[in-house]
Amino acid sequence: MKTSIYITVCLLVLRISLPAQNQFNMSQYMLHQAFINPAAIGAYQQLNGAVYNRSQWVGFDGAPVSQGFNLNLPFKSAKHTIGLSYLHDKIGANNNNEISLGYSFRARLTSKTSLLLGLMGTANILKTNYTSLALNDAVDPTFSNNTTAVLPNFKFGLYLQNAKYYIGLAIPNLMENKISRGAGQVGFNANNLHFYLQGGYLFNLGGKSELGVSTLIKQVSGSPLQADLNVQYIYARKLGIGASYRTSNDLVGLINFQITPMLKLGYSYDYALSALRKYNSGSHEIMLIFNLVNDKKNIGAQIPRF
Repeated sequence: MKTSIYITVCLLVLRISLPAQNQFNMSQYMLHQAFINPAAIGAYQQLNGAVYNRSQWVGFDGAPVSQGFNLNLPFKSAKHTIGLSYLHDKIGANNNNEISLGYSFRARLTSKTSLLLGLMGTANILKTNYTSLALNDAVDPTFSNNTTAVLPNFKFGLYLQNAKYYIGLAIPNLMENKISRGAGQVGFNANNLHFYLQGGYLFNLGGKSELGVSTLIKQVSGSPLQADLNVQYIYARKLGIGASYRTSNDLVGLINFQITPMLKLGYSYDYALSALRKYNSGSHEIMLIFNLVNDKKNIGAQIPRF
């Protein structure tokens, strides 16, 4: 049974991921939005970054596993920010390593509101390991060669930032990267552009309590619209407890804690509500966020944090 599931996953990956740039999946993006929007690398006023590890569909052979880090350096009163990101994603026989260097520009609209513009240049290192597949036909020429390709890409984003809310729009990949017939290919396909629309609002509940409500909507031509609805209770800007519902039929539990003025640790657990839950024990994600603050009063004062 496991072999059958493994082959199914691999073939699904070959059908979906290779013809188009696969998008990384993440549940705690609201804690460090630079992972999904290149403009958000300029959201903080000090040196900041994050690392994460995600194990999806634990117990499901060939299921996605991903890791990544992001580091951002603002300068000139945080008007300009440069950022470096690395993301690794493994799904079945496919490996994707993504290295990105980005720039974000901040335009202040009012004393409390800014519009950020971001652009990233990316090197995608796509690898296939067909020899690891369990095939019915061991001499199938389609799976006879392993392939490695290094392909360029670009990301674009806009991000409207305020102490109480944010709105963002991102295109995670402007080009189409794929492996076809054992070779890497780069092109532009307007029908394959992914669009991310994000937004959030922070409600003051009185005292030390806040409620953060946010959403992320993903759209690509020819696929159903996917949306996340996130709700998080925040106490004293130190403890966050929340939940998310994803229209792909997933329920997510979220918890994060401000360990020190500079470090926050977050954990999420995804539970599939679809029939897929019969074959896995859920998805686990852990994230560590770093933000260099000069003063304890500034802990959690900057967004994104909800």
